[in-house]
Amino acid sequence: MSTLYNLTTEYKKILDIALGMDEIDDETFEYIKSIDDAIEQKIESITYVIKELSNNVEIINQEIDRLESRAHRYYQNLKSLKEYIISTMEISGKKKIETPKVTIGVRKSEVTEIDSDFIDEARENNLYKLLRMIPARVEPDKSAIKEYIKQGNKLNHAKIIEKNNLSIR
Repeated sequence: MSTLYNLTTEYKKILDIALGMDEIDDETFEYIKSIDDAIEQKIESITYVIKELSNNVEIINQEIDRLESRAHRYYQNLKSLKEYIISTMEISGKKKIETPKVTIGVRKSEVTEIDSDFIDEARENNLYKLLRMIPARVEPDKSAIKEYIKQGNKLNHAKIIEKNNLSIR
């Protein structure tokens, strides 16, 4: 069985030969037609694989969403149960419960909570020691670049490339 690559290579060869002829004989024409038909069949078969893979990706993405939703529900239940135990232990004045299978304790901890205006406050008061400088991530905006080039501007490190995209319905 010929591959699409082999068929395409053979098609190019025979087409080059045919274009060099003064007149294409019936045998050559039929051979070109048979290769052309085989190429179309291979492409059709490949599109079925593409559709199947596309469906598989969709099914997997749906399953990922379902599992993420389920994990979120478990996390919320976990959080609620922990808060319930802490609340109950605080109300009953218990700091620690020991059983043969498990030891449960409530301990104090401290967390720093900041609001959205903290960075401005730290800058205004020259408190840069309270800030960590993390380099900003910069990405090119391809839509803006495309529009810029289409307006007649030139860029050394960007260009618009025309591509062919496959459409399967």
